Amino acid sequence: MRNLSSALFLGATICLILLGGSRAAPAAQLWVSCKPVEAAAFPERIHVKCETPIDDRFWYFAASTKDPRVAARALSVIEAAQVGEKLVHILFDPTDQSGTTFGCLAADCRQLLAVVMAETPLEPPSRCTFDNDRRGCPGYCSRHDDQSCPGYCARHPDDRGCPDYCARNAEDRTCPDFCRRHPRDPDCPREDPCDRNPHLPQCRR
Repeated sequence: MRNLSSALFLGATICLILLGGSRAAPAAQLWVSCKPVEAAAFPERIHVKCETPIDDRFWYFAASTKDPRVAARALSVIEAAQVGEKLVHILFDPTDQSGTTFGCLAADCRQLLAVVMAETPLEPPSRCTFDNDRRGCPGYCSRHDDQSCPGYCARHPDDRGCPDYCARNAEDRTCPDFCRRHPRDPDCPREDPCDRNPHLPQCRR
């Protein structure tokens, strides 16, 4: 048991497996933390499943077994982390779907480029890091024009969702003051006289 603990400690400090790339990561690549709950080996790939999906999408990270020695080393790091209840830090490119060629599904898996066993988690990346075109991200309003974007109501003053719409469109039946101004309109509810005069004989029950 002592030997296993020593091996895990050593692995956590020095184990870095790179698969098909250099250690320096291009801008599109990200390091993320994963708590491994499954390590698997298939003829065409090895993969790790994380306890929590990255960006609510990526449960799996996989590497091709085209180079069996590199794949075996990556799998050994993943298995050691799982047995030792450690984390793995994974390098991947969220836009790269080339892993589909060896069984890494585009919907929930990405190619594993590097793996490190570690004690502490990394700071989670922003959701905008994965897709800058999401609502609330800096790039969203440059491609979309909706109420969440600055200046929308100035550009679309007749949009019913804008705050000053009813001030400019007082005759719109959907505005709350319409029936106050038009109490006899057939679409407006008629006031029950007994609501104001419950003491009248005809209102007594």
